[in-house]
Amino acid sequence: MPLYFSWRPTTSAYIENWKRSTWTYTLRGQGKRPTAPSRKTFWVFGENAEYTAGADIQVGRLLVVFDVRVHGTCIVEVAENQIDFESDDFGGETAHPDQVIVKANELSGYGIGTRIREIIAVSTRIRLATNKEVAWASGRKERDIRGRQEWP
Repeated sequence: MPLYFSWRPTTSAYIENWKRSTWTYTLRGQGKRPTAPSRKTFWVFGENAEYTAGADIQVGRLLVVFDVRVHGTCIVEVAENQIDFESDDFGGETAHPDQVIVKANELSGYGIGTRIREIIAVSTRIRLATNKEVAWASGRKERDIRGRQEWP
């Protein structure tokens, strides 16, 4: 099954929805409560990523797994749906809700636009990463991962 990963803060307002496998991403008001759907890109990295998170990004974060199924992968990884971050046509994260932003220096890293996310969210399952996945994503050995991740 195609998996995408994202390091997310343990204090994220979205965790309660993610526990129920509901992929939400909203703007936060003054009280830090979700108020409206965000137009920002949601960044993930794929199973084949050469990216390894630095120790700083892991502090106070969970590795969340988005299982988008084959249908979702076809949408995310097909070239026709992508726009290069370095392209002259790139107008910023919110300017491409129907596209997936890719960066040449971050292979298998994807910035999923709002409308793309809405399409694939229907069949996406969300869970916390296993110790094996955390080890892979953090560039460590599985035996060095203490305890397993749990939803706050």
